[in-house]
Amino acid sequence: SLWMLNEPFSGSAVFGRIFSGHLSDKMNAWTLAASTTLSASVATFVLWGVCSHNLAGVIAFGVVYGLVASGWSSLWIGFVRPIASETSLFI
Repeated sequence: SLWMLNEPFSGSAVFGRIFSGHLSDKMNAWTLAASTTLSASVATFVLWGVCSHNLAGVIAFGVVYGLVASGWSSLWIGFVRPIASETSLFI
């Protein structure tokens, strides 16, 4: 039962982290954070709330949520980059 949600989430999370990390090099990290939060919220409320009554809905939720929510771990470097470039002047 729980493995049905864990496997698609873990598999799609790999691609979500890579894609989010690549985008954080090109775009503002705070914009990506807001879009990640909004996308994860929509995925939770729509896919889990509406589509979780059968196996296909649970798998769809796991894939979509894994793609959008896993990006947080790749955004930290985008948050720290402006601070790190300012503090390196003092060292």
